[in-house]
Amino acid sequence: MTKKIPFTVDERHRSLPTEIVDAVVGRRIETILYRMPSGVQWSEEYRHRGVHDVDMGVVISLSNQVEFEIDWAMSGFAEGLALGVHTKSCIEPDGLIDVVDVGELPEWQSCLGRAIQEISFSSFASNEGVPRTVWAVKFRLENAVEFAIALGEIVDGRPHYLPDSIMVIMDESVGRSYRITGSDQTAWSA
Repeated sequence: MTKKIPFTVDERHRSLPTEIVDAVVGRRIETILYRMPSGVQWSEEYRHRGVHDVDMGVVISLSNQVEFEIDWAMSGFAEGLALGVHTKSCIEPDGLIDVVDVGELPEWQSCLGRAIQEISFSSFASNEGVPRTVWAVKFRLENAVEFAIALGEIVDGRPHYLPDSIMVIMDESVGRSYRITGSDQTAWSA
């Protein structure tokens, strides 16, 4: 398994690298995969009002034979999301993590087949003395469909920051209200 490190950002550079943007923007979403601990199946208990608790990561399978992978990651005291683009054949279960196809869930049906028009991100400094890292990535698709992938999970019915878990936020009001310490942006303002 490749070690994943949080994607760091510099305040002077407020956009994602060209290789990610070029591989993702303009491409249609074919399916969505959730990366879960081995033996755990994604189920209704992980579904909340407009939010999915995912755990390890999300893989967005695209029409250009590329997968955009978003995982939680830590490196020392830096916490954040690891971002990567890979050919479709690279994403497979590895014994510790299973890949679960969730593209048939009703929440994802409005996204399948639609092109990604824009991706943006929110960043934060997770601890003092560490670089700013990405904590949320927001997607805008054709026909005004939007969703965000962010660090955290639902606790007592509300999003809470946890560095070792990921949520998919499909409800705009939830995304606009979810902000973590160290960030001046919400998950939806990414």
